[in-house]
Amino acid sequence: MRVSAALFIVGIMGIVMMGPPVARGQQDSAATLRIQFASAGSVFQTGEIIPVDLLFSAAGSGYQMGTRSYDRSGRLNIEQFHVDPPGRDPLHDHYEGGIYGGFIGGGLSGGDKSLSADPETMREDLNEWVALDKPGHYSLYVTSGRVSRRDGAKFENLTLRSNTLEFDVVEASPAWQAQTLSAAAAALRNAASTPEEKRAAARPLRFLDTPDAVRELARQLGIPGDESRWDFVAGILGSRHSQEAVAELEAQLAAPDAAITADLLSALAETKFLVDHDPMPPYPEQDKQQQEAWSACLDARRKQFGQLQDKLYAQAAALAGSKRGTARAETVRTLLLRPSRESSDVKPLSGLPEAEVASAFVAMTPRQQSDLLQIFWERLKTPAMTHALEAVLEQPNRGDTMLRGLAIQRLFEL
Repeated sequence: MRVSAALFIVGIMGIVMMGPPVARGQQDSAATLRIQFASAGSVFQTGEIIPVDLLFSAAGSGYQMGTRSYDRSGRLNIEQFHVDPPGRDPLHDHYEGGIYGGFIGGGLSGGDKSLSADPETMREDLNEWVALDKPGHYSLYVTSGRVSRRDGAKFENLTLRSNTLEFDVVEASPAWQAQTLSAAAAALRNAASTPEEKRAAARPLRFLDTPDAVRELARQLGIPGDESRWDFVAGILGSRHSQEAVAELEAQLAAPDAAITADLLSALAETKFLVDHDPMPPYPEQDKQQQEAWSACLDARRKQFGQLQDKLYAQAAALAGSKRGTARAETVRTLLLRPSRESSDVKPLSGLPEAEVASAFVAMTPRQQSDLLQIFWERLKTPAMTHALEAVLEQPNRGDTMLRGLAIQRLFEL
């Protein structure tokens, strides 16, 4: 799920999100939520992942639990994690900073499950919602709107509150931080690591939040690949070390062997913007005059952010020629697949050899090729594309009639 790259499109601005939704619904003593730490013990180091198991059960029939575990915005707010004393929401500025103006829900689900006395378990990382940067003694309880109860022909949403856990956070030792970073970086850089192993390595790196960890996250965004980069992007956006992140991301832009990926540009644009701008104030729900001023401020921020995006893409185009090998091919692909806000964004790429553009097109997935031929054809419309389109048509068992039709149409236009 390439969340940040998707959010680089300013096409999801219709819904304004003023804050994480609070789970609301009827109370019901027959349905219960119990929480427990997934690992042994109740003492954690700062920056250590704190996995929490949520156990849902019901004493009677007619209760069901939703199983969706993520939202297309990158975070599912169906549960609320209440920590005392309060910690820091690492992605507060990302979700409420007033850049995108709203986030689309949705996401795949395994369907609903009927609840019984035998608990259904879901595991969540507390760090996703609460960063505990300071040592101390803490308590945690969870509220959830995941469970519903059948009431005649329809289901009624419930609000469940869990038991309370007590735990301690201690200052992380430099040796543990260094070992955690080293192990994660080694797994991510190992060509033999499976996608699952890389995802597992990205999680501790995301939450470690040391300057060295943030620099490694930025370097990971300069490595070509089609796997999800959300943990890398979220680790940068949620870090206290924004200046280090910006410096390393800018270094990746100029490094000859580092690819300029869409996620790298997205993370750099948002981090730079939020370093220089305070988050938007809460939406004034009760004051219409203030609402108009708030909306005007949001529109101005969107325009400023768009200008920053344009500047970074222009910089990427200027640097593409200095890239080497796969980094150069991936940078060209990023430029070709650049999301557009308006028709003027769809224009030929300047400064790049036509053969490189055609070569980058051939290396793309069929879905990406279809999108480019249908939406961004003006970026590709060069004589060198003739052989690239012929190569698409010569692929055996392509099975994509839409792509073949588009390729034939564009060949005729050339």
